[in-house]
Amino acid sequence: MAALLLAVAAPATTAATPPQHAPDRIVTCRGQKGAVTGARRLGAQVEQFRRGETPSLGGNFYCREAFPVLRKYALDPDAKVREAVAFYLRLYRSPEALRVLAAQIEKYPAAESAFPVAYAAMYPCYYFAKLKAPTLADALTARVKSRADAFKRDEIHLLGCLARRDARARASLEEMGRPGFPLRLDDEGRATFERLVTYARAEAGAPEAVSAVLSDIDAADRSGDPARISRALQELKQFTDCRVTLRYAEFINDRRPGRDAGRAVGDEAVLRFASVYGVKEVGIDERDFGAEKSYTDAERDKIYRRVKKALAGGKFGRCRPPG
Repeated sequence: MAALLLAVAAPATTAATPPQHAPDRIVTCRGQKGAVTGARRLGAQVEQFRRGETPSLGGNFYCREAFPVLRKYALDPDAKVREAVAFYLRLYRSPEALRVLAAQIEKYPAAESAFPVAYAAMYPCYYFAKLKAPTLADALTARVKSRADAFKRDEIHLLGCLARRDARARASLEEMGRPGFPLRLDDEGRATFERLVTYARAEAGAPEAVSAVLSDIDAADRSGDPARISRALQELKQFTDCRVTLRYAEFINDRRPGRDAGRAVGDEAVLRFASVYGVKEVGIDERDFGAEKSYTDAERDKIYRRVKKALAGGKFGRCRPPG
């Protein structure tokens, strides 16, 4: 099914091809030649797909105007339709799209498709501060427990995002952190599972977990290995506590060579912060983000000071500055 959905027909106009570096990858199509944006016609395309008359929903669902139709069909009884809807919802980055994905997970926790969970887990944790999804923690916990032979990275990430405000998510993570939690994993898989739970518990505020995350960041920093530092930076999206995010921000001023020739560790850190918080918040040009620009020391320091001010001010989560 996943392969089938990837073969999506291109929109009727090349202008509808979403830019990869935008906050989301959805475009406004109304008024463009050949674009279908009316709810009735878009709904008819969903029904054609349901009946097997077309291989996918089609390129018109890249259009922003299609969102109400995607929302309408997100909880459809047909798993094939739900999976197709989730495929397009992944292109958004908005609280509204996240709510729809969460609702799909809540209503169908036992669904085999990993799409809605994986796409919801693409969101940084600060998006979950105002999410109203009262049974999402229960659904995610059920998915983890029903798949004891997999470490379920995305479900655990989402539980961490919820845990600051959801007692059930915290309780589930505490249970998963105990040695006796039932898993059918080899030693490597169990170690991965335990690390994921520790990171999720850190976002929940568990002091020993926060200390473990900070130790991991320090160890990556001391190693000087750009690949290891890059892997550490990949975890930025799952934290809102500024004790952690401010530590990550220190990499912005890192002048050591990065993974890519001609780019410093700090350049990758800028890219990661822009990806998580947005180019405007970081203070860079969207074109530079897309081109993966190399910055001067002065430019990186300016970005660092801007990011530090936002994080320390609690813009993306609670903040009790270190020390």
